[in-house]
Amino acid sequence: MDTSEVLHHSNPGNPQPPLHADPDRLRRLDRRIQNNGSRSQGVSQDGFDPPALGTGPPATGTASSDNNMQAPVPSKGLHMSTSHPVDLLQSSPQQQPEQPQPQQYHQQQQRQPPSRRTSVSADSPISSMYPRASGPSPSTTSTDSDDLQRPKQPKLSTSSQASLMGLGSIATANGEQLQATSASSSSTQPRTSTAKQRQSGSPPARARKARAASKRRGNSAASRTENARKALTNYVYSLPLDTCRSRLLALEQEKEETRRTHTEEVTQLQSTLESLRSKYRNTIVDLIMAQAQQENRRARDQHLLNVQRLGWATAVRSGLSVHEAWCDGSAFKSLYTRQREIEARRKQLDEDKKRLQKLRPSKSKRPPRKSPEGTSSEDVGGRGSSSRGSKDKPKLTEEEYQERLEVIALNLSNLKSEEESLKTQLAALIRERNLHVREMKRIADEDSARFRGLPYRLHERYVLMSLLGKGGFSEVYKAYDVDNCRMVACKIHQLNPTWSDAKKANYIKHATREYEIHKDLKHPRVVELYDVFEIDANSFCTVLEYCPGQDLDFLLKQEHRLTEREARNKIIQILNALKYLNSVEPPVIHYDLKPANVLLTDGQVKITDFGLSKQAKDIDESGNMDLTSQGAGTYWYLPPECFVVGTTPPKISSKVDVWSVGVIFYQCLYGEKPFGHNQSQQSILQNHTILRAHEVKFPDKPKVSEEAKAFIRRCLTYKAELRPDVKSLAEDIYLHRKPARMT
Repeated sequence: MDTSEVLHHSNPGNPQPPLHADPDRLRRLDRRIQNNGSRSQGVSQDGFDPPALGTGPPATGTASSDNNMQAPVPSKGLHMSTSHPVDLLQSSPQQQPEQPQPQQYHQQQQRQPPSRRTSVSADSPISSMYPRASGPSPSTTSTDSDDLQRPKQPKLSTSSQASLMGLGSIATANGEQLQATSASSSSTQPRTSTAKQRQSGSPPARARKARAASKRRGNSAASRTENARKALTNYVYSLPLDTCRSRLLALEQEKEETRRTHTEEVTQLQSTLESLRSKYRNTIVDLIMAQAQQENRRARDQHLLNVQRLGWATAVRSGLSVHEAWCDGSAFKSLYTRQREIEARRKQLDEDKKRLQKLRPSKSKRPPRKSPEGTSSEDVGGRGSSSRGSKDKPKLTEEEYQERLEVIALNLSNLKSEEESLKTQLAALIRERNLHVREMKRIADEDSARFRGLPYRLHERYVLMSLLGKGGFSEVYKAYDVDNCRMVACKIHQLNPTWSDAKKANYIKHATREYEIHKDLKHPRVVELYDVFEIDANSFCTVLEYCPGQDLDFLLKQEHRLTEREARNKIIQILNALKYLNSVEPPVIHYDLKPANVLLTDGQVKITDFGLSKQAKDIDESGNMDLTSQGAGTYWYLPPECFVVGTTPPKISSKVDVWSVGVIFYQCLYGEKPFGHNQSQQSILQNHTILRAHEVKFPDKPKVSEEAKAFIRRCLTYKAELRPDVKSLAEDIYLHRKPARMT
């Protein structure tokens, strides 16, 4: 018997009487159809054997409740049997009409409008392809559930289950019906006959059961979601057009109300944020100004203490001229007094040593002199000694002489150690005095500066805290940027009101060129330019990166010279900055590279002051450009080609900065400039000092490696065409390997 016969003749051994002969059976069947076709998977108590259907998604449809049991008429184009459900159940497989394929049916249904789609009965042939889950409907009464409850089936042996799995068909055992699903559905796993596996089950079996249960739950959730979506779509399609329009209008009004409420909330939040931001800015400004006041007061108090301890400058009149003279403080006076005492003690010890030399016993043995006749040598010696005894002191023994000489030598050694200590203290005091002199000058400039009522709020963004330095036409202030919460340096350029319009225009042109060059430079070895703004008609401000510390010029004044290792490190960092300047487009020539423009912050080098810098735009085939600002710059650090006077402007290139690097390196190693040291710029220009600098000379002390001297010679090559450029100098072998001897 095949599967179709089993489905429609579930119990062939016990044929049932016709339905019209038993009204109770017909009534119960009618009730089951009305309750969405609740089925049992065994022989029911009423004698009606429904087809054994597998689980699947429920099919939507309606069932007729009249006694005729007429199935709903399908839509046009759908081949569906109109036979009575009872006849379909009792008919043989050969008499059943041909069923449509599920995919074809769904495609036809999707092409139909919602109003013309066919509702499918729960017991129709279409629903048999999408069977419901077994079990009674929730709306079924307890009596019907008891009548339709399926009796328990006896367990099959392992061999019977294996045969059922292998054949994939339906078999009966002991009058009970079993259904085996197709190969695509999950098949029943054979059970072992051991007692241990019957009690707990093997781990693979439990894992398979867990996966199957999880898959069923996932399919069920996805099916419910899809059914809900379809139901909502069908509901929307079934609504009248006026209802949809009214609902759409209500949604638009609700959306507009929500947007208006949201806009009001955003506006309120923005106003609150602005008030908090303003309060935050004002609080920060107040704190910064209070801190600046405390720092300025502390600096001035320390300055007054240093005036008494380190000294002060006073005006001295000499004839018709007045010049400044320095008066030493108490610390210097105390050191000078101790030095004088040490010098006096040394002189005293030297005199004691000379007197001790006179008392030193004689080591030479003289032969006895012959005495006159009748006179013994003792008598002669006795008379001589008695005659000189009042003037000569008795001489010391050798042991006494050595003892006194050792005491004098130890005292001299102690004095020498004390003198070395005083020299160290004096050098430290001189460094403090240099700082004190610079601070004294800064305070004097701050008192005469334009913004002398510090702290001062500039441009509603920057709080000027203290003056860092003052030049000929500019003042540099330490400031705080309120917007970005960082320390900056504000350089205020001031135009003299008495200048002519041409001079003002020239100054503004140079300042604008400096800004155009500096604004795009971003490198760790270059001071960054943040902002530029106008203060009034005769002044403007450039905001620069703040670099705490000191410049290389002040460091050389303090230390006089650096070790070769430290100086080499500074030169490497400077060349990295110059290499970057030559890599931008167009390349930049600094032209004013000197120790005062090299800032030091914790050993890190940054170059600044691009006021005389030039962009190499109009260059010839050799990479040179015309020098249009001859006479500007610092003469000690400029090469000879900048001093050439002729009918045409001199030609310069990045090799100008290479010469400056050589001069700076020489000054770091020897504490003096190679050309024109202790000369003014006017005397250098008049004496043609740089034009005559054909060869550099090195002092004997301090000792410097030959590699460093060769590097300086390459930098200070007289002819520009033979001098290396910045890129080749940055790759010099001296900078990339440690020399054999480095101080």
